[in-house]
Amino acid sequence: MKKLLIKLLLFISIIWMSLNSLFYLLRNYDTIYYNNENYNWIEHPSITPKVIIMGSSTAAFGLNPSIISKYTNYQEGEIISIANLAQTPLQAFHIWRKHLSKKRETALIFYVLDPWILTERYYLNDNFTIMHWSLLQRLYFYLPGILIDPITKKKIITGTVVQQVLTTILDNLLKKENPRPETLQIPENFGAKINLNKLKKNNKPIDIRAWFEPFKLFPFSQLHLKSLKKLKDDIENSGGKFILVLPPYTKKLQEEYQKTCPDIERIFSEKLNQVMGPTKIIGSFKLIDTDKEEQYFADTVHLNQAGQQYFSKFLSLWIKNKDFGKPKKIQQLLSY
Repeated sequence: MKKLLIKLLLFISIIWMSLNSLFYLLRNYDTIYYNNENYNWIEHPSITPKVIIMGSSTAAFGLNPSIISKYTNYQEGEIISIANLAQTPLQAFHIWRKHLSKKRETALIFYVLDPWILTERYYLNDNFTIMHWSLLQRLYFYLPGILIDPITKKKIITGTVVQQVLTTILDNLLKKENPRPETLQIPENFGAKINLNKLKKNNKPIDIRAWFEPFKLFPFSQLHLKSLKKLKDDIENSGGKFILVLPPYTKKLQEEYQKTCPDIERIFSEKLNQVMGPTKIIGSFKLIDTDKEEQYFADTVHLNQAGQQYFSKFLSLWIKNKDFGKPKKIQQLLSY
């Protein structure tokens, strides 16, 4: 039994070391991996982006270019959203660099900011960023599964993450020419998504702290913070304006975040200031009154269709006003 255990541990160690070596080699191929064919529609002749919305699901469900166009002087096709579910600054930067950085008409870029998206824990949502985890971080997520879950065990042994990353990189290297721009399909609402759900009130506590834990093992990601800084610098160097936007959350989520995550809130603002420097920032987690939450929210974080209309009108007022203030030191986000 002892010999069998030693052999098993040796076998697992060899697999781990092999995967670790591959991860180290592949993590430098982010430009090829994030080829972003799903965003080729930006090259369509009718798309002349002057305003761009970026971010994760709070941006994708929260802001609609078609609505914003109605309340501003911009034409359809001049405002687009490249936001997507679980989108990180690294992904947004590569979409910008490939499809948008050379479009000189771009003037305003709004990046919708959610604190948990920028943690190393969030690497779990993207096979490429998983390769940036340390051995301890991988063990935290995968060791329990290796021991008790046959599906997780199979994924680790067969190197599913490596397979997917390698396949994507090779496909992007060998892919044929892109289709002609005029044949590309422009998505409905110019990239925005619609959430038709309605908020269900309940008394269950929201364990927002769990979205960050264990925080010492999964701190805020230098990879994502530096990607956000590169995105900001690239935009401003091309003559555009980069503005951070705080999305509305339910009061329950705000209170739990304030109560259980004061250290995370403080560290996040410190990290943002260290990396980003003075930045323009608008919006507020408190934007929607409590009595409107059931009408405007799909869940504690995401807006529904009515909420999207409200938040889009809010951004439209800022765009029409054209005054986003001077770049300033970023305060703790709950203070906005």
